[in-house]
Amino acid sequence: MAFGPEEPFRLDLGFTFNFFSMPNDLGLSHSAIIYSEPGRTAVAMAVRESPQLFVMLAFATDKPSSGTRLSMEEQIERTAHLFSKGGWEVPRLVEAMRHADDLYFDTVSQIRMPHWSKGRVALVGDSAFAPSFLSGQGTSIAIVAAYVLAGELASHEDPADAFAAYERMVRPFVEANQDLPFREGGTSIILRTQEEVDARNRIFTSLAHGNIPREQDDSIRKVHNSLRLPDYER
Repeated sequence: MAFGPEEPFRLDLGFTFNFFSMPNDLGLSHSAIIYSEPGRTAVAMAVRESPQLFVMLAFATDKPSSGTRLSMEEQIERTAHLFSKGGWEVPRLVEAMRHADDLYFDTVSQIRMPHWSKGRVALVGDSAFAPSFLSGQGTSIAIVAAYVLAGELASHEDPADAFAAYERMVRPFVEANQDLPFREGGTSIILRTQEEVDARNRIFTSLAHGNIPREQDDSIRKVHNSLRLPDYER
C-alpha cells in the first residue's frame, strides 16, 4: 500500500519451485536428499523424526516471469511434464505433488528496492530485501536488520532519521548477501548445466571427506560476517 506494486522491485532469478509435503516413506531422518539434472532439481527433506517429508521440485526457466500467474492445475501439469523422465524417486514425488493439499509454487526472486522507508513506514526482512532461498541468508539478514532498525528507532527522536541510519548501516550487508547466488559456486540447489552439477557433486564429496574448499568458504564467511553490529544497550 505504501510502495505500490511489487513488480518494479522484483528480480526474477530464472527458476520456479514447487513445495509440498508427503508421507515420509523414504526412511529419512534429520537429513535431505537432492536429485539433480541440468535445469531440474528434486529435494526431499526430513525435519528430525518427522512422519512427513518436505519436498521441492524446482526447475530453470528461460525467461523471467511475465507476471501471468499460472493456475494450480497448470503449474502441476507444467512441473509433471518437465520431470516426466526423472530418475530416482522423482515419479513418486510428482504423483505426491498431484495429491498434496499444501502445494505452494512461485518464482525464485529477490526484492531490490531503492529505499526501504516512506514517511513513517519502514520495511524489514523479505518485504524489503528478499534474497531468495538460493542465498541461504534470508532469516539471518532479516534478524540483523530488525535488530538495527529497533536500535536506531530507540536512538533517534525522529523516525525519518532512524530509518536513514538503519538503511545506511544495513544496505551494504544486505546487498552483499543478495549477490551470493550470482557468485561462482554460490548455489548448490538448482543448477542449469551438467558442468555445474558435476562441480557441485565434487564439492559435496570433498565435504563428506572433511575437506572444505577453504578459499570459497572464507569468501562466503566474509560476506556473512561483514557487518559489525552496534551495542544499542549502552
